[in-house]
Amino acid sequence: ACVRAVARRFEFVLVEGAGGLLSPLGEGFDNRDLLMALRARPIVVVPNRLGAVNQARLVLRALPRSARLQAVVVLVDQRAQDASARTNATLLAELEPGVAICRLPWIAGTKTVTSLPARAAKALDQVMKLLRA
Repeated sequence: ACVRAVARRFEFVLVEGAGGLLSPLGEGFDNRDLLMALRARPIVVVPNRLGAVNQARLVLRALPRSARLQAVVVLVDQRAQDASARTNATLLAELEPGVAICRLPWIAGTKTVTSLPARAAKALDQVMKLLRA
């Protein structure tokens, strides 16, 4: 009820599922239950490195089909990129057709939102467009 009351005042409300989708929030319910009760659109945030495709697919598979088809996967680039970072988005798109995927670049030395590099601002704009779609 509290989240819904806040949501009425804003275009978007972000509820972080701390610990992961299946982490318990109390006795008998977890983040997935909260997501479904709120009828929220899942944003799956994964570090863009070796294992990212597996991690994203495990989370997507744990979602009900209706939520999975609405999901947005955000691959967050790391300071030091491994070889898989170049191909994770493409591979994930092939394995999970219909799921929206975008990359968020590593942002070094940024202290405030107003000092975001142009490429980071562009990536965040892309995420917002996917959420509005």
